[in-house]
Amino acid sequence: MSNAVEFDNVSIVFGEQPGKALPLMDAGQSRQEIQAATGQVLGVHDCSLDVATGEILVLMGLSGSGKSTLLRAVNGLNPMARGTVRVHDDDWSCDIAGASAGDLRRVRRECVSMVFQQFGLLPWRSVRENVALPLELSGVARPERMERAERQLALVGLSDWADR
Repeated sequence: MSNAVEFDNVSIVFGEQPGKALPLMDAGQSRQEIQAATGQVLGVHDCSLDVATGEILVLMGLSGSGKSTLLRAVNGLNPMARGTVRVHDDDWSCDIAGASAGDLRRVRRECVSMVFQQFGLLPWRSVRENVALPLELSGVARPERMERAERQLALVGLSDWADR
């Protein structure tokens, strides 16, 4: 099976000069030590992970451990200090760090979906309509988006909630 997403030695550092933190990270210093010495904040250090096409994967960890930080690198929302993130879609691939604006749009529209921790459902819409909203924003016709939303709800056992 091929990979849908590959993370290779990804490090993410928040701050104006992330390169200052890299040697300290490599030397095994703690987040607190790195921040005290450089003013930079370590988000993720040296993460490698492959996600196979069709695989369901759970990233689990304590609050602040870097789960969301790593995932936001997939669609270019968090830049990497070093490493590579590649997204594959059939015969097309994208290296996120070097991606053009058009390629990032394709990744965000067609390859990667995201549910934010502080989600915002639209209470005047049904569950099905909320699930279908990204397709609506992408210009998909109503019959197709409703059918696709229904399939996704069935996939996770929520069909009975579709009209609520």
